[in-house]
Amino acid sequence: MLEYIYALSMVFMEMLFLFVVLLALYHQRKVIGDSAFLMIVALLFAFDRWVAAADIRVVLWGTTTFHVAEVAIGLPALATFLLIYIMQGVLAAQRVLLGIIVSFLIYIYIGQITRLQCGWTGYSIFPGLYGGALEALLSSGRMTVNVLAVSHFFELFCLPMIYSRFMIWGISRRWAIMLALPGALLAGMLPQLASGVAGGSIFQVFNGDFYARLAGIVILAILLVIYIERFEAETTDTRVGVLDFVFAFFGSYGRLQETEKHLLEWQNRFHAVFDYSTEIIVTCDDRGRIMDCNIAAKKLFRMPRRGSGNGQFLQKLIEVDGGQKLDLKSTFHAPKHFECTVELEEEKKALLQASIFPVQMHRQLIFVMTARDVTAEREFAREREALTEQLNHSQRLESLGILAGGIAHDFNNCIHAILGYVDAAAFFDRGNPEALEKHLAKIGKIAEQAGKLTQQMLGFARRGKYHVVNIRLKEMFEQCRMLISPQKLAAIDFEVTLPPEDFIIAADSFQIQQVLINMLLNAVDALKGNVNAKLELFAVAGADSPVKFAPPPGDRENENQEDYLAIVIRDNGCGMPPEVASRIFEPFFTTKPVGSGTGMGLSMAHGIIANHKGWIQLDSIPGKGTTFAIFLHKAVGG
Repeated sequence: MLEYIYALSMVFMEMLFLFVVLLALYHQRKVIGDSAFLMIVALLFAFDRWVAAADIRVVLWGTTTFHVAEVAIGLPALATFLLIYIMQGVLAAQRVLLGIIVSFLIYIYIGQITRLQCGWTGYSIFPGLYGGALEALLSSGRMTVNVLAVSHFFELFCLPMIYSRFMIWGISRRWAIMLALPGALLAGMLPQLASGVAGGSIFQVFNGDFYARLAGIVILAILLVIYIERFEAETTDTRVGVLDFVFAFFGSYGRLQETEKHLLEWQNRFHAVFDYSTEIIVTCDDRGRIMDCNIAAKKLFRMPRRGSGNGQFLQKLIEVDGGQKLDLKSTFHAPKHFECTVELEEEKKALLQASIFPVQMHRQLIFVMTARDVTAEREFAREREALTEQLNHSQRLESLGILAGGIAHDFNNCIHAILGYVDAAAFFDRGNPEALEKHLAKIGKIAEQAGKLTQQMLGFARRGKYHVVNIRLKEMFEQCRMLISPQKLAAIDFEVTLPPEDFIIAADSFQIQQVLINMLLNAVDALKGNVNAKLELFAVAGADSPVKFAPPPGDRENENQEDYLAIVIRDNGCGMPPEVASRIFEPFFTTKPVGSGTGMGLSMAHGIIANHKGWIQLDSIPGKGTTFAIFLHKAVGG
């Protein structure tokens, strides 16, 4: 009894050993080659038939026995055939089946030639008793081997169909494997049942071979499921039609070969784009385990060039939002854009701009992450910002220098004029009260001009003291119309459109009036020589401004145009080219002839409006005119 148990254990151990060897070879198929592995499986089926002819049996229980070759060799080959079909598809399974058929035909040919040679009178390779015994062995075992071979071929044809049917029904891959392998054994019994019906011994089909093979195939199915789920993540789509394998085998092997050739060509193109893309590309399963990544990703994550990811998890390689791990659960339905960091050598980090999105493939959810290393780009941006700030600082210093030079020049003129009139009054007109009074009046006028210059400078520097009140623009426009000299408007069609009563701003009345008068006088100067000169002053809501509402960058760039009013000054004068329009608010920049202007008017206006939390925009076309829009915030309740 103990010997029977040892023998039975040895058979199943041989079965497990052979299957593990086949799994190891399959896992290294890229090293040994797919064709070599498929040839090994095909020859293994043929070897199973040769060993089966020797009729080596082991006791299962009592007087019930089973063929060793059926369990120790046939079952591992059958389970490996299903593995090839699941992982590599129909064409690879067809190649295995063709190899089995060719091997079996060679076996039949050699057996038939050997049997004939044994009975060839005068030329027998085994003369005498040995030749007769060998011929009898080959003749008696031929029918049994042929029936078993047909049974196994039927199993091989039915196995892909049964597995595909289970997958079409929506059964998981794990249970499809567990049910398909025993189902194939039952399907393979049909030829034996037919032979048993013909011979009147149908119940002999359910013998020791059947029960031993059923127990062995269940064990191998469990091992196959563990191997696929643990080591193989990518599978072909085996949810094809039930008879597709049979139709493909008998009708379209050549077309499948051509299809495989085109598929291989497209795979090579894909890998050329995928592997050598400068973008970082990573694919992972729904747990985050990396399935594949391109060369850029392997270089970033310091992975070996060979291999697909070494089972690493994406969440452990990147950090999101300052140390947080990537949460794949939140990206099931839509792409997610984020920034993340990757630890590099020497305590450095790489900053990535990444996108990850889910893809449903072969009843499996996978994630594809594309990323771009923006570490150097961000560093360049910071350097550019620093250089821009330095440039702005230099420009501000340059403007201050120009401003200081202009102030020194104007004040120097005022001081020289005052000193000149003082000397004239003291030395030449001391006894002439009328002349003295005239000189003192000149001195007062010059001092007043110096005071205005100081006031303009305070407005430009945004340090003037403003008395802010609610101002109705209607009243402001009426005052401006009265303050402009009628002589200046003699040849100009000056049109003032009074705004509604509810157009109210909060501002310093004197300062805003000074801005409007200054800009109107500039427009009058621009209209000189124009036969049909026209000047307009009106106010509209910010959304209706003829000049596009475009707040300056900074704190006001997100302002709502509904909260603003636009004071518009429009003329059809000479206009300005873009290079002039871009500089009109610079201190001491003027296009007027020498002695006609200081270049402080518009810069002062810009400073006053900016101090009121507003801004000035313009549109100007050379030869057609200029439109200024002063945007000021509505007063509360206005």
